[in-house]
Amino acid sequence: MIDDFKRIFFKKLWLVNFGAAFAALIAIKFIRVGVSAFSSDTVGSQPLSEYLKFLFMIFGGDILGAALFAAIVAILCLPFALKGMKKTSTTISIILQALHGTFAIFSFVCILEMGGPLNKQAIDLTLMGTGSGAALWGGEVAKTIAGYMTIGNTLMILTTIALTTAAVLWEKHLYGWFKGRRAAVVAVVLGLEMIFTVAILPFLHSGEINKIRIYTNGLEKSALVDFVWSYLRSDRVDPNLIEDPFNFSFDGLDKVEADKVAPLARAIPQKTNVLMISFESIGAVYMERDPTEMPFFRSLQKMPGTQTLAEHYSAWSLTTKALFSIFCSELPYPEYTPEPLINPGIPCKSLFEVLHDNGYFTTFITSQDLAYDRQIRFYKHRKLDLIWDLKNMPGAENVWHSTWGIDDKYAIDKMLDVLEKKRDKPFFAFYIMTMGHHPFLSSKEHADNPLGDRVPNHMREIRAADELLKGIFERLKKSGQIDNTLVVVFSDHGTGHGRYLGRSAWQPVIKVPALMHGPQLKGEAGSTNLVTSHLDIAPTVLGLLGIPVPCTMKGRNLRTEADHRIALFGGRPPKWHLGLADENWKFIWEDKSIEMLFDLSIDPGELNNVAGEHPDRVKYYKKKINEWGAFSTNLIENYAPVLKASKCSL
Repeated sequence: MIDDFKRIFFKKLWLVNFGAAFAALIAIKFIRVGVSAFSSDTVGSQPLSEYLKFLFMIFGGDILGAALFAAIVAILCLPFALKGMKKTSTTISIILQALHGTFAIFSFVCILEMGGPLNKQAIDLTLMGTGSGAALWGGEVAKTIAGYMTIGNTLMILTTIALTTAAVLWEKHLYGWFKGRRAAVVAVVLGLEMIFTVAILPFLHSGEINKIRIYTNGLEKSALVDFVWSYLRSDRVDPNLIEDPFNFSFDGLDKVEADKVAPLARAIPQKTNVLMISFESIGAVYMERDPTEMPFFRSLQKMPGTQTLAEHYSAWSLTTKALFSIFCSELPYPEYTPEPLINPGIPCKSLFEVLHDNGYFTTFITSQDLAYDRQIRFYKHRKLDLIWDLKNMPGAENVWHSTWGIDDKYAIDKMLDVLEKKRDKPFFAFYIMTMGHHPFLSSKEHADNPLGDRVPNHMREIRAADELLKGIFERLKKSGQIDNTLVVVFSDHGTGHGRYLGRSAWQPVIKVPALMHGPQLKGEAGSTNLVTSHLDIAPTVLGLLGIPVPCTMKGRNLRTEADHRIALFGGRPPKWHLGLADENWKFIWEDKSIEMLFDLSIDPGELNNVAGEHPDRVKYYKKKINEWGAFSTNLIENYAPVLKASKCSL
C-alpha cells in the first residue's frame, strides 16, 4: 500500500507535473532571455552572448518553483489517482498546468511593464489604483489583465497550454525514461543548479564571482517562488515597533529645538534647470583636510550662490540604495538587498516624476551600468525622458571601458551636448561618475599608469573627479546655462572597498560632501552644520524651485525647515552596520552585537568608543534603529496599501 502510494504520488503525479511545469518555465525563460537581450525597451540589457555565458545560473528558481507547484498538483490529484480516476486526475493536472503557465507569462509581462514580477507588490499597486507614478495600472484587476491580452501574449499562453498538456499526456514515456542512473544524474544536476541559484547567487550581491561580474538581470527569479515569498515576508514585522506605518520620527535623544532660521531661508525660489552630479565613493574627509584633493570643489564652496551641507550623511554605503533615498526621499530598506529587487514599482513619488509633471525634460545619464543591482527596474518607469548608461549611450561601444564603466569625460560630454540643445523647456539631469570607484583605475591614463598601492591610485581618482566637476562648470558657463541652472553636487557614499577594517559606517565611508549652487542662492556663500542626509536633497531642490513637496517624501525642505533630526544609515557586508548621527553623537551597531558610540565634537576620528559610559543613550539609539528596521521593512515591502491607508494622497 505504501509502495503504491509512493509510486503514484512521486512518479505518476509529482514527476510528470514537475516535468511539464519545468518545460513551460524553461520555454518562458528563453523568451525572457531573448527580450532582455534584444528589446530596445530594456535599458541596461546585455548581448545575448553574455546571457548564454552564464545561462546555467538562471534556472534554479524555476526548478524550485516547478517542484513546489508539482507537489501542490500531486496533492490535489492524489485522491482521484488512488481511486483509479485517471481521466479526472489528468484533467485537473492540465487545468492547473495551464493556469501556472499563464501566471508565469503574466509575471513576465509584469516585469516588462513595471520592472517587477507579478507578486504581492504588483497586486497591491493594481488594487490601489495607481502605478509606479507612471499610472501603468488601471485600478481593476480584470481591466489590468485584459490590457495584457495582446496577440503575442495570447499566443504564448496557448503555446504554454499545449506544451503542458502534451507533457502531462506523455506520462508513460517520461516515467519510462526517468529512472535508474539517468534519474540520479538528472536529479543531482538539477539539485546543484537549484542550490546555487536559490541559495548562493543572492549572496553574491549583483552577481560577482572572483571579481567577474555576472548580470542575470533578475532572470534567476522564479515567478511562483517570488509570488509566495512576497507574501511570506510581509508578515515579518513587529507592529508594536511602528507608531505610524507611513511616517517616521527622526527625533534625537536630546530633542533639540528647531533653529529659528532654516539653512536656506534667504533663498529665492525660481524655476530653473537642475543638474545633479554625484561623485562615486568619495567621502567628505577629502574636502575637509588641507591640502585638499579637490581644490575646485573647495573653491566652489566659497563662490557666491553656494550653500554647503557640512554635516551631510549618505543613507547607505551602496550606490543603488543611496540613490533610492535621494530620489524618493525615503529611508532605505534596512538590509543589504537593494530596493529595486524588493519592490521596483514602489509608488513613492520620485524627484524625476515630480519635475516631469512640472514640465521638465528629465534624464539620467551615467558612465556606469544600470543593470548593476537591477536598478534599471526602478528607473525605467520614473517618467525619465532619456536614460543612458554604458550599454546604450551612442558611441559608447567605441569608448575605453574600465572595470565599472566607460570614460567619464566622454559620457559627460554626451550629457552636456544633450542639455545644450534643450532650450524649449527646463531640464532635470542626473549624472553619476565612475571615477573614484575601486579599483581606482577609471580612465585609460590611470589604467596604463597604475601607482601600485590603492591609496595613491584613489587620491589620483579623487583629483580627477574634481577636474571633471570643473569641466562641467566650464561647459555650463560657455553655453550660457550656468546662470539658469541649480547645480547640486554630492557623493553617493564615501570610500570603503575593504578599508577601515571593513566597517562601512565609519565617517570616511558614510559622511559625504554636498553643496548646492544656483541663482536661487545668489549673494550667499554659506555653510550649515545642521545634520542632513540624502533624504533632504529632493525636498530642498523642490523648495528652491518653488514646487510643492509630495507628502511621500520624508526629508526636509531646508529652505523652510530647520528642525534637528537624526540621520540614519547602513553599510554593506562582510560586517553588517546600522547607525545614526545625532548632532555631535555617532552610534554604530555592528552585526547588532557590537555597540559603538562616539562624541564627534571631541573625537572626530572615532577612536574612543564611549558606549559603556552612556547606557541610556545607547539604549535609545538601539531602539531608534529597531524602529527604523520595522518601519522600512513594512513600508517598502507593502508601500501601496500603507500609502493608501495614510493621510498622504498622490
